Amino acid sequence: MGGHLPLGYEVQNRKLLIVPDEAETVRFIFKQVAEGASVTLMIQTLAEMGAKGKNGNPMDKGYIYRILSNRIYLGEIIMGQESFPGEHAAIIDRAIWDKVHLALAANTVQQRSDSRVQTPAILKGIVQCRHCNRAMSPSFTRKNGRLYRYYTCQTAQKNGYASCPTRTVSAGEIEAVVIGQVRTMLRTPEMIVKAWQAGEAEDDGIQERDVAEALQRLDPIWEELFPVEQKRLVQLLVAKVNVDKHDVQVHLRADGLDTLARELKDIGKEQRA
Repeated sequence: MGGHLPLGYEVQNRKLLIVPDEAETVRFIFKQVAEGASVTLMIQTLAEMGAKGKNGNPMDKGYIYRILSNRIYLGEIIMGQESFPGEHAAIIDRAIWDKVHLALAANTVQQRSDSRVQTPAILKGIVQCRHCNRAMSPSFTRKNGRLYRYYTCQTAQKNGYASCPTRTVSAGEIEAVVIGQVRTMLRTPEMIVKAWQAGEAEDDGIQERDVAEALQRLDPIWEELFPVEQKRLVQLLVAKVNVDKHDVQVHLRADGLDTLARELKDIGKEQRA
């Protein structure tokens, strides 16, 4: 066969045969993406597992996306723009392929929508005016070719700016404060214990140190996350943000800690498998 040999297969007597340990890595990648895992975070997890590409190098985003789009894992072969049943065994089934590609399509739509204002409104739906106790909606304007983003109190939107002392706040400034607090909380022992206790009831063998290591590795790679991935983490961990002209209060989401702990548990299970 021509082209590069895909991870998970080897050639013997001109036939593709499955390489078991590589195939498990491929299944892990598909399973994680199907469940909504961040590709950026998964890259670090794969590196910690010692998983490498067919070339012996650590996998990057491009390599993973090529795996996710390669129909050879369905047991098919590609000829031109079409695919046909092959003679080799499939590594994944149609159900997980479809689930992964639905997730990728949804992410593409979200990223295109977010790109209209360059940066997603990560606090949409959770930021409130502290004075009016009303939601604040994302908005933006352009001046001299420059984009300015805001969160505007709905009272001010409906009744005029004079009706609310908060009116609007800079989206970039408020988001920076919230992200800073989230990243600080991820580094604190108290947060680690809460996340661990949230998942402990599952009695699945996850240890406090496993959660601590996973939470702590989020911080140094935060800047590498896509904006949509940052938004997901903030909305997972933050229940509400109360804002006025002088203060920002961030309230954690208890069930978000539970969700995060369970996601970390699943990754931990795959690493130990």
